[in-house]
Amino acid sequence: MRSRFAVILLCSAVCAPTVVGCADGGSSVTRSSATVPQAAQQGAVSGGQASVGRRTPSGARRTLSVPTCSGTGADAFVGGAGSNVAGGQYAFVGAGSSNQACDEWSAIAGGLSNAISYTTGGDAGFIGGGEYNVLTGNDSESAIVGGDGNQVTAGESSIVGGEDNSIAAGDSLIGGGEQNTITAAATADAAIVGGNQNTLSGEFSFLGGGVYNNLSGTYGAVAGGYTNKMSAEYGFIGAGSSNTVSGEAAVVAGGQGSYAEGAYARLRQQRRR
Repeated sequence: MRSRFAVILLCSAVCAPTVVGCADGGSSVTRSSATVPQAAQQGAVSGGQASVGRRTPSGARRTLSVPTCSGTGADAFVGGAGSNVAGGQYAFVGAGSSNQACDEWSAIAGGLSNAISYTTGGDAGFIGGGEYNVLTGNDSESAIVGGDGNQVTAGESSIVGGEDNSIAAGDSLIGGGEQNTITAAATADAAIVGGNQNTLSGEFSFLGGGVYNNLSGTYGAVAGGYTNKMSAEYGFIGAGSSNTVSGEAAVVAGGQGSYAEGAYARLRQQRRR
């Protein structure tokens, strides 16, 4: 409900007689699908797919397939460039170019080639800006604040920024960084603060940052470091590199190549021989 209320306030603030695109009201103009430029048409066939391009860190471009819509939904608002589409009922696109808000109550404030379009049910998604960001899947009340090439496919999850980050678990968060992933196996309540190419698949778990860390244990935590691996329930890795925790509630504070395999084991900067 809070998300829907925010969309209503945003539409109320932006809609004015000098801005076209507010459907069903006053001096505003309704955009029909016929007046939307061909480049913005999202497929007349129900269930069609559109490819949303995005840049990878190498500079190459890859695509994400998302469901499509066309025209302007009932009581929707379209601002910005003519290539924007607000196809969902009560949808909102404020500015930018080539943005697509297909879900009911969805909102895109601006940016380039961002898309909100569910595959298994969803509404009230929000994208603040950035480029090539996508909310799809069961994306109810999920959000991407900004960044480039980020993707959320689960409900009530958020990405604040960064590049090529993805969330497939509900009630989860990625703060930023690059190519960080929360998988569907995490189920819910997982968080990655930042870093590069970290993977989290444990429910109720936390990964602070670092590079190439992998956390699959439930209620586990990896604060940072490099190529650390956590598979234990309630386990903890503080920092370091190539450390492994597989024992329940075991801890490795740091160091390199340390193992904590037994339950409640404690290793502090022990180097593997």
